[in-house]
Amino acid sequence: MIDYASYLQDLLRVAKQGHNVQMHLLKKTTSEKEEKKRQILNVEVDGEVLISFKENLIQKCNELISDNELTYIDFFSEEPEDNVISVINQEDMKSVGTLNPIISEIKNEDDSRSVTEFNNNTIQNLQSYAISMSSVDNSGENIEETCIYFRKYQVGSKIAKSKFFKVFEYKQGKFNKIEGDVFKYDDVIDAIYYERVDLDSPDQNGSKIMFVSNISNFEDMFSFEEFYKSNAKAAYTILQSCGNVEIEEALFKEITSDKRNLKKICKLNKGNFFTDIDFNRFFLIYNTASSLDYVLNVESDGEKIKIKNKESFFEFIDICGNKLYGDLVDDKIYRGIAKELPKKSA
Repeated sequence: MIDYASYLQDLLRVAKQGHNVQMHLLKKTTSEKEEKKRQILNVEVDGEVLISFKENLIQKCNELISDNELTYIDFFSEEPEDNVISVINQEDMKSVGTLNPIISEIKNEDDSRSVTEFNNNTIQNLQSYAISMSSVDNSGENIEETCIYFRKYQVGSKIAKSKFFKVFEYKQGKFNKIEGDVFKYDDVIDAIYYERVDLDSPDQNGSKIMFVSNISNFEDMFSFEEFYKSNAKAAYTILQSCGNVEIEEALFKEITSDKRNLKKICKLNKGNFFTDIDFNRFFLIYNTASSLDYVLNVESDGEKIKIKNKESFFEFIDICGNKLYGDLVDDKIYRGIAKELPKKSA
């Protein structure tokens, strides 16, 4: 099991020792290509603004480290619980079309993307911002660590002075004072990216991980809806190719119009659920339940599985995922933990 909590100590070290602190503005584009959905502009920071960014990460890391009740779950879990941090591992990051391109562009020090004048045009289409910093350990192991934390921008226009939020003043090509009327900053962090690279390694492959505290904001920042939809489309294609599952495309679209259902189907597809369906087991549970007069939503004539509504679709999923199972000795069918399925005669 991965010790995710140990990464927080790494992040804390970067926050304390990190250099090359920079702010990045992520703006929406009209591109259909995943890797070009965001335009990234760099803003130089210095003085008390730079200190504020680092102190913010230090405080956040310390809060998480001291929270003994905090748990870490897969980002693609169906129902995130309270007091959790959602985690996207290195392999899953590759499958999300916007993640790696945005991070790579943030890490790429391109002066042509630097903001030279902060005005309404700069803020136009601003969707989120990121703060990056890095640290290199030359004491023995030549290791570079990078941290980037993200925040969805709440107001896409010029911000007046506020007693509730820090407002960064822009002078001489950089943010260096916490005063003025340019940019609001509220100390909230929606997600944190961490990367560790061995600079002495020929390929310089490293470990990467993303911690997410606000899933909704994070999904918006990285256009996850398209990722979810592409996985759902793949799941439907697989079901259609089975030959023994009948579900209308219009019904599937209706089911996946609910974001919770869309994410659930995406998670199942990522885990190869639809390609690994055991239809022999399905028909065994279905036929047993039917013979015992249990109430079922899904229908079958013994050859075709007929999905007519949302309830029957997720019942089909539950049977295939062992959430609807039979005790064939006692002739009972259960849903979940020892909860017997209702009977028609009840």
